[in-house]
Amino acid sequence: MKNRDHHTIAAGDDSLLMQMMSAAVLAAAPGALRIERIPVPEPRAGEILVKVSACGVCHTDLHIMKAEVAFPLPAVLGHEISGVVASLGPGVSGPVPGTRVVSAFIMPCGQCSPCGAGRDDLCDKFFAMNRLRGTLYDGSSRLRRTDGTAIAMYSMAGLAEFAVVPATDVFPLPAELPLEESAVLGCAVFTAYGAVRHAADLRGASFKSPARSGRRRLLRSMCERIGWKRRACSARQIPSTARPQMCRHGCAN
Repeated sequence: MKNRDHHTIAAGDDSLLMQMMSAAVLAAAPGALRIERIPVPEPRAGEILVKVSACGVCHTDLHIMKAEVAFPLPAVLGHEISGVVASLGPGVSGPVPGTRVVSAFIMPCGQCSPCGAGRDDLCDKFFAMNRLRGTLYDGSSRLRRTDGTAIAMYSMAGLAEFAVVPATDVFPLPAELPLEESAVLGCAVFTAYGAVRHAADLRGASFKSPARSGRRRLLRSMCERIGWKRRACSARQIPSTARPQMCRHGCAN
């Protein structure tokens, strides 16, 4: 999803609370997304409001829409975004409004034991509160309908014009990278990298990888950038030991 209107809202602008935005809402599963007009969310302490420029669409979104993965509804999906900082919540000093940024699907709290050990990919609060309850870390969602009904957030709920993101998950985008295309850095790219470097622990001079899907193309591209030579194969030829493993939360590492 792309949003080409990149205007910035100044930090502390009270008029933001009265503004409305479009969001793709999943009201029931199995079901389809429907565009609704809902209030623009307000960032709280330690959070940043991002004006979304683009949001990647992941197969995980489809799993939720098909009721193959349980998640609270109604909800806004979308967990890999690029955009521009619109405003800062209390206690946040940057990136300053107007900065081009990207955000990833894992939003570390920065306070739990895994985060303290450098394993923010296993953040306790993220999986317990966001993945199971659809909230941020104070136990509430930033999204609501005009009648006050809460709308669950899958990660930062990026399939909307604005998204509230913990400041720990907002990263300035280098000037040489295109804004919209960089949304996939938040899931597709770094999960492919994790599969190559960590889960499969590939160290040889050649590799086998089918290239049917977008993520498989990313796997191939990363291996080639590292300097390995590709050998053609089918998906069935890849040994199970070289496939991404599942962490204790059920997510591929």
